Amino acid sequence: MTSYDHNDRVLPSTSSRMSNRTLIALDARLYAGSMTGDSTYWTGLINALMAADSEFEFALCSNRSAPESAPTKVREAWVGVPGKGGKVWSLVNWPSALRRLRPSLAHTQYTLPFGLPCPGITTIHDVSFRIGPEWFPSRDRLLLERSIASSVRRASAIVTVSNTSRSEIEKFYPKATGKTRAQCGCCSPPV
Repeated sequence: MTSYDHNDRVLPSTSSRMSNRTLIALDARLYAGSMTGDSTYWTGLINALMAADSEFEFALCSNRSAPESAPTKVREAWVGVPGKGGKVWSLVNWPSALRRLRPSLAHTQYTLPFGLPCPGITTIHDVSFRIGPEWFPSRDRLLLERSIASSVRRASAIVTVSNTSRSEIEKFYPKATGKTRAQCGCCSPPV
């Protein structure tokens, strides 16, 4: 897949794909980000997926250019999607780009956008906003509670980082039971 050129803002069409392998799209905006837990996890996951000998092709979607320090395979799979970021990018720009890319699966963290043209997987690291609601402003907590509940209902699968998180997700969101998998230590191959 060709890297996105931020000057012409043209997404590659499915006819320009390099192979007939199954395409998986990931929201790559946190790749090599500010090194929070979410960013560290996502960077490790993407690096591991790209380093593995895989039957899949990946589209790493972001509203910024691929980091120059990223491995070659990551830069080659990078697909720029116009937009300033935030909720509008997640809920409008990315689903629109996915309709053009036509992946078999989309993977994001926490909140799955509506209108996905394919099944979606979400990684939910924890539900600390339910365990310690006093740690969160009420507006943030309410937004997280509603968006996570919706994502859990619509997700084909849910990935989390530990068995403890899996148990807590299933406790607070019973619809997650049976489709939540703990992937401990995903930041290093093999995946």
